[in-house]
Amino acid sequence: MSELFDEIEAELRSDRLKAFWDRYGSIIIIALVAIVVLVAGTNIYGSYSTSQNIKASERYEALIEQVGEANQETSIQLFSDFILAEKNGYGKIAAFHKARLLHQSGDTDAAVEAYDILSKEGSLPSALNALAELSAASLLVGSIPASELDERLQALLMPDNAYRHSARELTGLAYFLAEEYLTAREIYDMALGDAELPESLRARIIIMRSLVVDELLNNKS
Repeated sequence: MSELFDEIEAELRSDRLKAFWDRYGSIIIIALVAIVVLVAGTNIYGSYSTSQNIKASERYEALIEQVGEANQETSIQLFSDFILAEKNGYGKIAAFHKARLLHQSGDTDAAVEAYDILSKEGSLPSALNALAELSAASLLVGSIPASELDERLQALLMPDNAYRHSARELTGLAYFLAEEYLTAREIYDMALGDAELPESLRARIIIMRSLVVDELLNNKS
């Protein structure tokens, strides 16, 4: 991943930015989305699962083994059955897995709906609610108006929200793809002005802001 962004920065110094974006734009978007979802969820799943019932844990481990040997359609059904049977934390974690599989199967609408349900689940820790909201938003970037995505993420975009950095990254990308470059630059400037912005996100946002500035300059010429 770091090699990809090193290459991006090198290309930004040349006069081939437009051709570079045409070549690597989709990879950048996929990388941003994947990082938001995977990094945010890595530790949350682990800390939440350790607090659950040992018996439920054993049933969950058995489920994962079954899924590992099944095709995609069967895996979705296995997760669905488990969710109905397990009214506990492992059932909720299975719901995250099901949403991911729904997206991989091409049913993005169902995946977004599943994440939306999880984002409003009152029994989940707020961190998992936020992860669900970010996951849903990541699937919608570029397919709904940027203002609508902005509205979806308003709670996470608040200055005191721990997930504001990832939410700003997604929202800025949405406005960039919508060619609303002034708004995208404003969001990126806000993100870069946040002293608590993680360095890994700062590097990506600097890259995206450079792309925004280049588009603004091109539009003036």
